[in-house]
Amino acid sequence: MEKYGAKVLALAAAVWMAPAGFGGMIVQPTAISSPQGSLNTPGYELTQIVNQSGLSAGYTSGVTDFATYLGSATHDSGTDPTINTGFTNTGGGFPQQITFNLGSVISIAGLGFWATSNAGTVTQFRLFTDIDGDPTNGVGVQLGGTFNALPNGGTAGPGQVFSFGATSTQFIHLYVDNTQLGTGAIPGIGEVAFDAAAQVPEPATTALVLMGLAGIALRRKR
Repeated sequence: MEKYGAKVLALAAAVWMAPAGFGGMIVQPTAISSPQGSLNTPGYELTQIVNQSGLSAGYTSGVTDFATYLGSATHDSGTDPTINTGFTNTGGGFPQQITFNLGSVISIAGLGFWATSNAGTVTQFRLFTDIDGDPTNGVGVQLGGTFNALPNGGTAGPGQVFSFGATSTQFIHLYVDNTQLGTGAIPGIGEVAFDAAAQVPEPATTALVLMGLAGIALRRKR
């Protein structure tokens, strides 16, 4: 019986540790908005920082491994207006606010961030969760602390990873606090994507699995 009990415990541990959903995969926001708006200039629309334009290679949201992709993909904003991506506001003052809609409530544990090589690239920002896409009526919890991004500095900049505790949310607000040229510059971002957190089964689910495994072990013993 001890032999079967050991097997049950081993299987239970495997079930408990096994990730569910698409944990560890890169997630592309389905929509983006800002109360400040963006300059009505081709190549500078807000959607340009979540549509994979300017990246050296594409990815499949919910399928491509986040860490592997961030370790190789670069972003080139260059001088071509069709990929000259970045958030550009029409209103003044800081912090600037950008809202990402993930499409549904999922658990995320990190942000993939590509700076733009244009002047004014974002160098400091904060992240907040929210129950809706409106940052003007209050926000949820802050993810991590204040993040300091490195300027691109070239024609093809690597992605930067900013990690935080796994949190379930649909909306993420990014508050731009500073740029390479200071707070008087128009803030720019090359591309943004998120890291889906690996999930574990709920306690109730795990208990049911354990009961099933115990039943199998007893039948084998008999």
